[in-house]
Amino acid sequence: MIRLSVLGTVDLRDANEAELRQVVMQPKRLALLAYMAASASDIHRRDTLVGLFWPELDSERARAALSKALHHLRASLGPDVLVTRGDEEVLVERNHLWCDAAAFEQALDQGRAEAALGLYGGDLLKGFFLSDAPEFEHWVEGERERLRRRAAAAAWALAENDERAANLAGAANWARRAQLLSPDDEAGLRRLLAVLERAGDRAGAVRVYEDFASHLAREYELTPSQETQALVARMKAEPPVHAVGPQLTPPPVTPAPATTPPLTPAPTTAAPLDGASVPLPAGAKRRTGWLVAAGAALVIGTGSIVYFQTPGEGPMLDPQRVVVAPFENRTGERVLDPVGSMATDWIIQGLSHTGLVEVVPFTATLGSARLGPSFLDPGDTAERVAALARETGAGLVVAGSYYLEGDSLVVQARITDAIAGKVLLALDPIRADRNHPLTAVEALRQRVMASLAPYVDARMSDYARIISRTPSYEAYREYAEGMDLFIATNWQGAIERFTRAVEYDTAYTSPLVLTAIAYANLGDYGAVDSVARLVEPYRHRLAEYDRLAITAATAWARGDYATSYDAARRVAQLAPNTIAHGQLAREGLILNRPREALRVLSDLDPSRGELRGWFPYWNNLTTARHLLGDHRREAQDARNARALFPDTPEPLRFELRALAAEGRAGEVAQELDAQGATPGAAQQRTGQFMREAAVELRAHGKEAEADTLFARSLRWYLERPADVQREPAFRRALGEAYYMAGKWDDASRILRELAVERPDDISVRGRLGTLAARRGDRVQAERIFAELAAEKRPYLLGQHTYWCARIAALLGDRARAVSSLREAFAQGRTEWIELHRDRDLEMLRDYRPFRQLLRPKG
Repeated sequence: MIRLSVLGTVDLRDANEAELRQVVMQPKRLALLAYMAASASDIHRRDTLVGLFWPELDSERARAALSKALHHLRASLGPDVLVTRGDEEVLVERNHLWCDAAAFEQALDQGRAEAALGLYGGDLLKGFFLSDAPEFEHWVEGERERLRRRAAAAAWALAENDERAANLAGAANWARRAQLLSPDDEAGLRRLLAVLERAGDRAGAVRVYEDFASHLAREYELTPSQETQALVARMKAEPPVHAVGPQLTPPPVTPAPATTPPLTPAPTTAAPLDGASVPLPAGAKRRTGWLVAAGAALVIGTGSIVYFQTPGEGPMLDPQRVVVAPFENRTGERVLDPVGSMATDWIIQGLSHTGLVEVVPFTATLGSARLGPSFLDPGDTAERVAALARETGAGLVVAGSYYLEGDSLVVQARITDAIAGKVLLALDPIRADRNHPLTAVEALRQRVMASLAPYVDARMSDYARIISRTPSYEAYREYAEGMDLFIATNWQGAIERFTRAVEYDTAYTSPLVLTAIAYANLGDYGAVDSVARLVEPYRHRLAEYDRLAITAATAWARGDYATSYDAARRVAQLAPNTIAHGQLAREGLILNRPREALRVLSDLDPSRGELRGWFPYWNNLTTARHLLGDHRREAQDARNARALFPDTPEPLRFELRALAAEGRAGEVAQELDAQGATPGAAQQRTGQFMREAAVELRAHGKEAEADTLFARSLRWYLERPADVQREPAFRRALGEAYYMAGKWDDASRILRELAVERPDDISVRGRLGTLAARRGDRVQAERIFAELAAEKRPYLLGQHTYWCARIAALLGDRARAVSSLREAFAQGRTEWIELHRDRDLEMLRDYRPFRQLLRPKG
């Protein structure tokens, strides 16, 4: 069947999913086909068609042009798609031509609103224009608006259904979609604001209102009505509310950033776990946690790690969970290596698209395979399959290999019941020309899905025939190499490979999804938004994993952590006991829900599968302990992490934090002494660790010990080599060391120099504001406060407003300080762990609104 997409980006594919470029590259023919396919009627009169598309020609020449266009379309599409009925009519055979616009309307007419919105990829013929066919353009404009209104109405209906079912998060998501479809509808905006308020997301409501107000001002030079302004003013004035009513699923948990932030916002260069230096935009924050894409989750620190505890018997194998093992290359030719990973990935993609079975994500499979020595052993195949099942908790295992037989590539596969320990089915070998391996890959996917159907869900046989096409081999080869770099946390290298993959095949979405996640980890949220816009036309075709990945990445870019939390919750259901599941703890911590984070982490086994060697597990665990005041366990967890990751400095940082919180200054000093005498990554960060431990000591009443450690930290910085001291990042850290040691003049000198060199650096400007406040220069402090408050650059994620809170606190304006803190977190700030120990906020510690803000929410 020919498939034509006209909602959003135009795309035309034949039955083999090959792009019909000979039609797409001819605008008039494409427009003619789109008009006939998207119209409600299957029968079209020739006189109507010539009037739409050839109004400048006389009747005879126009009819000849139509006949010629129909001839070319039949030559490209086949003779059965467009059928002539007499001399006056053309019939569209719907059995041979599928069109998303027609399917969208059919789904709506049948009451399947969610399925319809899954087809609505954007405006009808978006960006398409025929300058010589004004009547056609008039038709497009009218249909575009009509279909958009129908989509918006469907989204509102789904929002109302979810709200009646007390699924407020779902209602808010559908309401947001409805408002995006009708961006000028102010009544719809108020409906959305009301839904968000009932869902407990007033901060999100205010952001939506501000975006709408900007839209009105930019497009029409108007302001929102008094009714809308009054609604938002009331939301801002009233105390916070929480969503009421039962949730569809228990809300889970959220951890903090994978690297605990320093006392002051990170400079424009941040050090990742491996010690490399990656530039970040001013104000950006690095995320190294959940990385889901195309059924993928990033493995961080994928060395072979031996867990220090003796695990139990491991998770029960789930008979409805499928893992697809990497197919083994037995051809003897490395150039064919990508065929194996492509076969594995494409089967996983197919299974994920159905939504009928729980399938282990592709990267989770890779992580388990790489970390499980018994699986990588080329010996006993049965033991390798059993090992992978144990690692992933899957009861069904698909495994296989491929080899050469003359000029043919032969692929064989089998399905194993890992619970019973027996092969359920050995599939007949699939043969393809060795120079065209994609034929075998697609045939293998269809056959595996059809073969699994009796064991999982009979409907899977149908899905096997309709799931989207395989990418080109060249595109997948680049994608596979990008995946290796992605798993190794080489974000920039992965992005370059994914970009090449898309250049080879512009409709290949998996590399785009992973690119967005990689950019999010680099803190480049502008790039995240740009990539998300490229994916948007294909969103309705994405697997659930991909949709959730894009949703999360764009939510991170906006600081909309309620949305990213919801995405993480849904992914945890799709892929339990994976890194994706672990991300739920991280998202919970971002929302100040440490108890929920601990509950999530307690359900995970860090000694198995892709979680083995995933460092953020320990970051999230110790952060949750710290926020709950359980510093004894925090220290123990940090020591366990140090044993597992001896070459990573962060676990020492966690232990020092816990020891300082317990007031154990002597042990802090001993650890720092030992570290200073040991070469390694931690030695290069000793000054930072000293300063952070001192801040924690001071927060817990050990001021004298803290002052001693602040002075020691400053000496460490001053003893660094001269060439190091010239680097901007080091000078910023030295200025911070002077500040914490109470040497205001020296701190001011360095920061003023940096302000000249880097005038847009929020952290430098903010620190100059706190210095002015501490030295009694209220005029200067207020000026910097006003400058920061007026910042409108995107992707600051509340950093500028947090500095406003620090300045206000030092000026003695406690109410304004707490108000700024609330706003900073509403704008996207995530570091709750920083509040209780921030030296600039000390005068707030006995202020009740501040203590209420600090209190964990779950």
